[in-house]
Amino acid sequence: MTRTKGQKVSICLLGDVSLNGYWEDAEGAYFSDEVLEVIQGHDVVLLNLESPVRGDGEENLLKAPRLGTTATAIQKLDCLSPSVCVLANNHIYDHLVLGFSRTEVAVSRLGATAVGAGVDPEEALAPARFEVKGVQFSLLAYVGGETNPKLPSDAGLYLNMLEEDRIVDEIIRERQSGRIVIVSLHWGLEFYDYPAPWQRRLASKMAQAGARIIWGHHAHVSQGWERRGQTDVLYCMGNTVFDDVEGAVKWDERGRRSLLASIDVHSNANELAAAIQVSFLDRKTCRSSGVFLSPHGINKRLCSPLRLNRTFYRVFYTWQQMKFLLGRGWNYFAGDGRSLWRQILRLPARICQGLRE
Repeated sequence: MTRTKGQKVSICLLGDVSLNGYWEDAEGAYFSDEVLEVIQGHDVVLLNLESPVRGDGEENLLKAPRLGTTATAIQKLDCLSPSVCVLANNHIYDHLVLGFSRTEVAVSRLGATAVGAGVDPEEALAPARFEVKGVQFSLLAYVGGETNPKLPSDAGLYLNMLEEDRIVDEIIRERQSGRIVIVSLHWGLEFYDYPAPWQRRLASKMAQAGARIIWGHHAHVSQGWERRGQTDVLYCMGNTVFDDVEGAVKWDERGRRSLLASIDVHSNANELAAAIQVSFLDRKTCRSSGVFLSPHGINKRLCSPLRLNRTFYRVFYTWQQMKFLLGRGWNYFAGDGRSLWRQILRLPARICQGLRE
């Protein structure tokens, strides 16, 4: 594609940002100076804010594990100058409506826009519309039911849930109004390195409807990316900033890596630049500053399977599912510090708990 002349707007896409644990009061930097300079060099910075501000002590006991942070911690994100913070995720109700309201206030004080959740359906479904250098944008943010938000029927909080037909209609509506459409999706299965076939099929429909950027998160690992027509599709960005979750999750190497994507948009005809620039970020521990990582073939491993046709990709994904489930089973019964017989005895209770959930 030939670059069009006109104003260029640079967009930086990040992944899950959870200021839990260490990052609540951290004196250390989120990123190295080199990474921070790159992020700050963009006109628009987008991130998924995974940890809400705590309320008055009440929590959503239906959800486990739960994340939380402070308004002071969120204010420290001003070093990234975020334009939009997505709240359409499965943890925004962890501290009930009060926690959500305090999160909205904290995001507003950053000078950013919150999107994807609200105390009424209108607020939850409303896109984030903004203009940069004369270029009009619309960010639509959705959360998939497979992420288990666990909102009770009387929550008093609404999420913009992923509904295929409605997403397509809303993309067409925003596109017809002359805006460049960015779709944020909190979706998919945690810890899978590859998107499910249904995600790729939906991405194709969104691209045909006119979405120019499809930006995914939630799986907590970096997944591949591909281009469909004029649409850049990033299935999952990974954990941009995320401490271990005490008693629940300890991130391995995959959970400490993430993507940083840079996309240029030109004002003439609302065309995207021909190429997306994707960098890998890495941390020695989940509490270390993020640094750039040489791909060393990681991008090929993640992206090459996306070039397979639909049938072969489905076979590939099924094989990956089998490997993943076998690995999870092995770690459950015989992982570090596990007693095989004790885990066998605990298994019926775990199954019953899963059925209740």
